[in-house]
Formats: sequence, C-alpha cells, structure tokens
Amino acid sequence: MARIAFDMDDVITDTYAAQRKWLETTYPETTKFADGRKFETFLSDVQHNHFWEMLGEGEFFGEIQPMEGAVETLRELNRRHELFIVTAATLFPKSCIHKYNWVQRHLPFFNADNIVFCANKSVVNVDYLIDDHAENFVGLEGQGLLFDAVHNRDSPYPDRIESWAAVRNYKF
Repeated sequence: MARIAFDMDDVITDTYAAQRKWLETTYPETTKFADGRKFETFLSDVQHNHFWEMLGEGEFFGEIQPMEGAVETLRELNRRHELFIVTAATLFPKSCIHKYNWVQRHLPFFNADNIVFCANKSVVNVDYLIDDHAENFVGLEGQGLLFDAVHNRDSPYPDRIESWAAVRNYKF
C-alpha cells in the first residue's frame, strides 16, 4: 500500500477552467484568448489585482468542478492506498473552509483527517506527491509526479502525469 498525496488546484479540481470562466464573465472584452495562454499575459494591472482579490475571498475554491476522472480514480485508489490531499490553501486562508467543504461534497469517501493545508509540501511523509508545481517537490522524501497544466508545459521536470487516466494506470 502506497501513501499518495494529491494537490487540489489544477490536479483534483479544474481551477484553470474555473478561473477562465470567471475572467470571461467579469472581463469579456479583454479575455478573448487562445487556449493555453497564461492569464497574466493579457490582464491589465487593475484586472489582475481584482482577480487576486477574488481568489483571496476564498469562496471561489468551493465551486470549482473536479477534473475529468478525478473522483472515480480517487475512489478506486482509496481502496488500495492511503491517500492525502495536500493543498497550499494557506496562500488564500479564507479558502480553507471552502476547500474542506468541497472535499466533503465531492469526495465523501475521503478521510477528512488526511487533508493537509500547507504551503510547504515537503512536510508530508508520502511515497508520491502529484502536483502541478515542480517546486513543491523540493525537499520531498517521496517521488514527485508533475500533473500537466497550462502553467507548467515548459517545465523540464521529467516525471509527468498527463491526466487522471494516467494516474489510474500508474504503477504505485
């Protein structure tokens, strides 16, 4: 049995799609962009600040949809492995309760004692951490697996996971 940790934003939840939807609704005149563009490349300073203020309020994180295949795969892995959610919610402290409630609503089988809110993910003692930011693997005792996301497509990090289907098929 492996101990596997998963990041929440852009791994379990489709945060990029939710952010894009918010931006297109809030700033439809300026957010006509091609898939794959980072938001900071087309937002004005005022828009960028408004975007970060919205994230800081926290409620946004409770309404994000799960990534395709995430819930089913986590349910399946939960039968064979010890799972953790390790999310940097402390960067947006007001998001913690919303993320916790999201897990309760979408992953009712998940052990609530295994939800970790921390920015330094190297503190978790796991065999694997699946995250969309390679810098979260620094100091990690286990194996980091970089989950594919718009913002990390240029990362040279070698151990990548492209989708939840790939997570399901990974040999933990």
